[in-house]
Amino acid sequence: MVRLRAGKGKDTMGANVIAKTHKLTSEIIQLIGQITHNYIALGRALCTMRDGKYYRQLGDHVETMDDFLVEIRLSRSTAYNLMAIHERFGGYITPEMQIDYTRLVRALPIAEKIGTERVIKLLSEAELLPTQAYYDQIRELKGKIATDVCDHSRKSAYEKCDLCGKGWKL
Repeated sequence: MVRLRAGKGKDTMGANVIAKTHKLTSEIIQLIGQITHNYIALGRALCTMRDGKYYRQLGDHVETMDDFLVEIRLSRSTAYNLMAIHERFGGYITPEMQIDYTRLVRALPIAEKIGTERVIKLLSEAELLPTQAYYDQIRELKGKIATDVCDHSRKSAYEKCDLCGKGWKL
């Protein structure tokens, strides 16, 4: 739980400001808790729209799912990631879980290749582990060396143009 730190010196904040701060903090924490479930719900709704081809009912200008995505101003990659998150993880994410969208997207390529128990463990790790530790787990599941165990003996040298930013290997 988030605690407000005590002010220094005199109490310069009025009771209304303190109450508002507590209320906003509580609201923010509650909304953060809803984010993961909104990914799942949005993915489910998009899958339903796609599978039932309901988008065709919106008019002659919406003939495909991609047309629909343009209509609702949702990028194709985001929409398909949300649908994949729903399809692969929707049954495993519990109401109390809070998992960052990027972490779910990073897990998508390996989710089909690992068993149910490992998917559940991976989702738990996505929620609890620090960012780099979680990304190292993903690397290991892909058969790559994790950054925390690599000896970094194979290094590449790069040079970069300060004017245009183009880089190349030396």
